[in-house]
Amino acid sequence: MNMPDIVKRYAEITGRSISESDEICKDMLNLIMQSLLDGENINIYGFLQIWPEVKRGRTLTGVDGLKYTTPDKRVLKFKCGKAFERKLNGERAHPEDAI
Repeated sequence: MNMPDIVKRYAEITGRSISESDEICKDMLNLIMQSLLDGENINIYGFLQIWPEVKRGRTLTGVDGLKYTTPDKRVLKFKCGKAFERKLNGERAHPEDAI
């Protein structure tokens, strides 16, 4: 499913126009993206956690015997929420799974 599909489905579910739904979806994604760029964690209860981390560079020795250092890199880590993971695996819902 890509962004136009999400916008269309959201418009169908909410009864909003495509342009209004597109704006809402883009605003939500921009908010999430800016929060992650600012170093904040995103936790959508029962569904998903996303947090930024710095992957430290490593020093490697090449086949020529020279040492090379890879730079530090910002990466995103993801973790599926327990409620969503249970649904994904076809397990019974738990009382705490109410979202």
